[in-house]
Amino acid sequence: MRVRIRLADARDQERLQGLWAQGPWAEHLPPLAAVLRDPLAHVHYALGAGDEPIGLAAVYWLDVDAVEDLALVVVPPERRRGVGSQLRLAQLRDLVEMEVPDLFIPAPLDAEGWCRLYATPLATPAPDERYFWCATAEALQVLAERVPPPHPLTDETRARLCQRAQDARAALERQRAWGTRVLRRLLARAQMRGPADA
Repeated sequence: MRVRIRLADARDQERLQGLWAQGPWAEHLPPLAAVLRDPLAHVHYALGAGDEPIGLAAVYWLDVDAVEDLALVVVPPERRRGVGSQLRLAQLRDLVEMEVPDLFIPAPLDAEGWCRLYATPLATPAPDERYFWCATAEALQVLAERVPPPHPLTDETRARLCQRAQDARAALERQRAWGTRVLRRLLARAQMRGPADA
């Protein structure tokens, strides 16, 4: 089953809210509205019959060269039909286009099987979770052999992806600069208090 995949933005919040709430880590994630406005988030969704959203995939930039999976959700009636793989393939294509080489994926134990197709297990941070890593370009090649390709990127979409990558990297740089400033303030306060007060 081939689906249509779209890049999400703030205008899609209402139609995607139900999917977001079904994700395995939903109770630990920020509200969808905040994610869709965040320059560090990159969200796709799949449309089924009647233009209804049937799946959602979201990643979040960790650093200039790495993102982490936030959610990969498919509505129950459409699971095991390739929707999640098509979403991941579109996501990987975009990450490669944006020159992001690393994807980290926390996966519940009941969903780790498909990760093993293209990712390397790194750790078991919780009894019900595995943590994976993959090189985006290699994972893209592996999935492209098994999954129908997403629609080709248009020049307009390429330009949007380039702009998103620039915005994400600029936001990361602002965070890093702010973090450095906060650390300097903390160190200054610690020095003022002296070792006995620390």
